[in-house]
Amino acid sequence: MNADILNNVTKQYEQFFAPVRQFAELSLSHAEKVTAFQTEAVRDYITFGVGYAKEAATIDSPEKLQKWVSGRANAVQTMGKRVGDDVQTLVGLNRDYAEETGKLTRKQVETAAKAAKKAA
Repeated sequence: MNADILNNVTKQYEQFFAPVRQFAELSLSHAEKVTAFQTEAVRDYITFGVGYAKEAATIDSPEKLQKWVSGRANAVQTMGKRVGDDVQTLVGLNRDYAEETGKLTRKQVETAAKAAKKAA
């Protein structure tokens, strides 16, 4: 009899904490994706900035300065596109996360409603 009670309590705890565990797993997965993406983006931005500074440090003539300045327009355009793409990627990651949390919430509401009907 004690074993049955213990089994029932264990089953109830598992049912109660399953949604919490699912949400935690989803949140950790999302945080991992966003962190990995941001780390890569920051690395690329730093590489771009350092490259820009290194190029500027080698300027020793008006011709090199003119060439460097004319090349900046393309670099700025490329970086601007990259920033826009990165923003869209982050928006997509967050949209996916919101959809998944919404699914979990709807599932738990349905489960709670069924349990309430069963208890009544």
